[in-house]
Amino acid sequence: MFKFFLEIKNREKEDESQTHFKLNEKDSISYSTLSQCSPILSKLSFIHFAFLLVFSGMEFTLTFLTHDRYQFSHSQQGYLLGFIGIISALIQGGYVRRVAHYRMTEKSLVIQGILVCGIGLFCLSGIIGSGWMTVFIGALCLAFTSGTVVNCLTSLASLTSSYLSSLSSSSSSLLRSRSSSSTSVESSSHGMVSHSQHGEIMGRFRSAGQLGRSMGPIFACILYWILGSQWCYCLGSLSMIFVTILVLGIPSPFTSGIRSSSIPNVNNKLD
Repeated sequence: MFKFFLEIKNREKEDESQTHFKLNEKDSISYSTLSQCSPILSKLSFIHFAFLLVFSGMEFTLTFLTHDRYQFSHSQQGYLLGFIGIISALIQGGYVRRVAHYRMTEKSLVIQGILVCGIGLFCLSGIIGSGWMTVFIGALCLAFTSGTVVNCLTSLASLTSSYLSSLSSSSSSLLRSRSSSSTSVESSSHGMVSHSQHGEIMGRFRSAGQLGRSMGPIFACILYWILGSQWCYCLGSLSMIFVTILVLGIPSPFTSGIRSSSIPNVNNKLD
């Protein structure tokens, strides 16, 4: 089974191609400096928070919607949630794992999932109809979103952090071999990420998402019981457009966008 997955097949090759360097404590930078020099990671955390704030809230109120509008019983609601979970698992294992980072970027998958979520929430709002077909389409869209967005956002943050970390290690090692001055080494590491900070960055990224996941149901329930289900899901659908615009402003890893906008030119510092 271990030889079956593509990620494990390429693991040994990736380990051989990567060289790891250890930085001293004096070369590490604080998280505030990291946020200033690497705004992409901060934007990804905010996108993670904003998406889960809306998605978790709409997902939480789905049982209210099916009971009030369609008089679903407890067993029918269980079947609906089970359907969403099974489809989400199939999409994550059968689609995302095969195309992410191989045939398309994680950013493209995130955009796909958010747009599909907006379509699903609009269908569930009841504006275009209140039949069983709209519930089925909406649930299918939510399942697709559940299997794509959070996983690919996490991968995007991890890839960005790893890319900055690799540049930080390589630039520090080159500068140490050319100069014995500690000040030049410290200035070269400015705006990059050390290997020891990778876990901290991912922890803060995940914490931002969990904060949105915990706050989402509160705000969604307030909107649902004050404005009604139609306005609640319409606002959720419009919010996904806002999140999509934020994602479009994030450059994908290993592209000229990141190298030019967020990472200092190492070659210029070495010359």
